[in-house]
Amino acid sequence: MYHRRPMLVVDVLEKISVNCVEVSVAIRSDMPFVGENGYFDPAGYMELMAQSAAPLVLLGENGRLRNISAAYLVGGRNIKISGGASAGDLLRIGLSKKESYGKYFVFEGTVKRDAECLAAGEITLWAER
Repeated sequence: MYHRRPMLVVDVLEKISVNCVEVSVAIRSDMPFVGENGYFDPAGYMELMAQSAAPLVLLGENGRLRNISAAYLVGGRNIKISGGASAGDLLRIGLSKKESYGKYFVFEGTVKRDAECLAAGEITLWAER
């Protein structure tokens, strides 16, 4: 279900439980959303959150893996961008599952660099089972 490079943007799954996940990513100059100037395009924060949410889509409420063939980012809500990132930055993405219904999964999350919140909001994924 995860992307492959070059579209894969998450690096390390730091923590996971049934409803929460923490992921880290080192921004590299060769990754998507990074321009020639080394700055990360803030539009990529939603993609960081979506890829970070993938393990929670796979992990069912009972702790067993779901049979999911693909998941797609289908929306964002109340997304607030409050800072920028650039190549060399280490970002931490934290997400919690807000709700799920049918094939839809809603998450609240943040993208942080150290203690600074760069982005926060809600994303919705649609999963193909």
